[in-house]
Amino acid sequence: MNLEPSMAKRVHTQLNNQHAVKAALYTSMWCVPILLLWYGTFAVLPKASPLMLFVSGALLGVAVRYHGKGFMRRFAVLALLAHIIVVGVAINIGIVLSGTIWGIILLALYVSGARAAAFFARRSVPLTDHRAFYLLSEQQPHASRQQLKKS
Repeated sequence: MNLEPSMAKRVHTQLNNQHAVKAALYTSMWCVPILLLWYGTFAVLPKASPLMLFVSGALLGVAVRYHGKGFMRRFAVLALLAHIIVVGVAINIGIVLSGTIWGIILLALYVSGARAAAFFARRSVPLTDHRAFYLLSEQQPHASRQQLKKS
């Protein structure tokens, strides 16, 4: 398959600009402000605290997306792990529940937050670049894939 040199160069630079370590470090730094936001929500309006299960997942996904600039599934897994840790800390602190709430609602909010974290963490491939991404990263392993494993 032939590929335009300008498109191949653009896709190649996008694949080389993925930063898994940077995404992991900055996401871990974003966990504390998200927990503080969760605590503030619990202090001001305790009934809205379970909604932070979804909001924290979305915010962590955006943080991974912004700092990592990744197209691979690793970035979604990174956001999901950060979300699990933040939710675990929030449960241990006791800022998730206030009063009575159905367990199915909590489960739905948690699952939607985890899906939001995974969805927002990965950058989508532009429609015009699908063929170039397929040729450069799917048919044969790209050098950025090895870089992510080493770093």
